[in-house]
Amino acid sequence: MEERHSFEKIKWARKALGLQEKASVGLIKEKYRTLAKKWHPDKCRKKPEECKKRMQEINEAFATIAAYCENFEISFEKEAIEKHDAFADYGEWWLKQFGKDPIWGNSNRIKKEAKK
Repeated sequence: MEERHSFEKIKWARKALGLQEKASVGLIKEKYRTLAKKWHPDKCRKKPEECKKRMQEINEAFATIAAYCENFEISFEKEAIEKHDAFADYGEWWLKQFGKDPIWGNSNRIKKEAKK
């Protein structure tokens, strides 16, 4: 069996879970849960052998991705946190991107939506 962290193994796991080349931990878990609900042998009774095989693949793929993520270093540096926090306020982001542009920069509407 291939090593769990090889590129090809992780690529296979990513595709088995239906993930793009970049995904958050939350999205990885969401995809796993969705597939598990669909293919779990207790839920999927039409083709029990196919369901069992598919569920085993889903579990192996998730374990592979989870093992890879466990060793991924997350930065807690101020710059990294501020970079990701910039997208928390959509209205602020919109203004940074488009400002007072007459077509895209409807700043009054964006500010009102951001406050909701």
